[in-house]
Amino acid sequence: MTIRSHWKKTRNALIVGTVILGGNLAPSNLLAAESSKTAAIDLEIKKTWSIPLREISALSLFDKNLYLASDNERDFLRLPIDGGDFKTMEVSQSKSLSLKAPKGMKLSKKSQWEGLAIDKAGTMFAVKESKDQIFQFTNDGLATRLYQLQYFDGRKNKRKGYEGLLLMKNSHVLIALTAPPTLIEYGPKGEKALGVNHETLLLKDSAFTPPSSDDLYPLASWTLESPKGCETSDLTLSSLGSVLVLLKDCFHIVRAPNLDPSKKSFTPEQVWNYPSEIDHAEGLVEMNDAFLISVDQMSDSRNLFWVEAKTKEPKKAP
Repeated sequence: MTIRSHWKKTRNALIVGTVILGGNLAPSNLLAAESSKTAAIDLEIKKTWSIPLREISALSLFDKNLYLASDNERDFLRLPIDGGDFKTMEVSQSKSLSLKAPKGMKLSKKSQWEGLAIDKAGTMFAVKESKDQIFQFTNDGLATRLYQLQYFDGRKNKRKGYEGLLLMKNSHVLIALTAPPTLIEYGPKGEKALGVNHETLLLKDSAFTPPSSDDLYPLASWTLESPKGCETSDLTLSSLGSVLVLLKDCFHIVRAPNLDPSKKSFTPEQVWNYPSEIDHAEGLVEMNDAFLISVDQMSDSRNLFWVEAKTKEPKKAP
């Protein structure tokens, strides 16, 4: 095996307003779901960490560890989560995971990792935005495969690349295009799209089946029906196996519905509004209705945020 190189017219008017979040004013820009009457949920910051990794661009959970990737540094960072709870994380316990390349392949110091997924076997997959590639690593960091993502004709701007990665069955993957915010199913040439649902996504109890070819082709795509200004920055699976999409600039997390290959767009089933204090959000994981969001910034100060649904103030007695 070789290693080589809008928003449709809705039945309801779009709600526009402002909400005070984290002490800042942020546009609410609620993505009013046409198929859902569920109100958007405001999130608040519960805790922050200063992680010794600059420009954190992707997150993934595996075996009671949080894995963090950067678009500026080559190696990953691994942070234990004892007891399966975010509040147990201690930055002092974080360890660098050195990535290694075999003969004939190089890993640049400025990696440009923009998506990270890990299967049951501990095999790690990372999207390299600048080259439209997916690198495959063993759990100790050795690169073993390199997949090339072939041209997607819905990509309007070459500077707006791929961010976010989820593994699927039958050697397929789900990739997020930054702008316009689009989910793309890639797979081996000539195969039919599976669509996205609980039966086609690779859940945490399964290992990814490597394709026979190193080339992956776009098989189906779905563009988010959203106000202008939103860009996709990461994908993750919820605890229940649904696709969650992190949107920057408009400060949203959205849950995607099941995606049928015959459709070309989707409307969110649920929307969360995260505080505007979390600027340039790039990485997302979810656990027990709580989220971790990382930010892509040169500083390693306050670059990881734990957010949960905003607590309602109890009504004062008259």
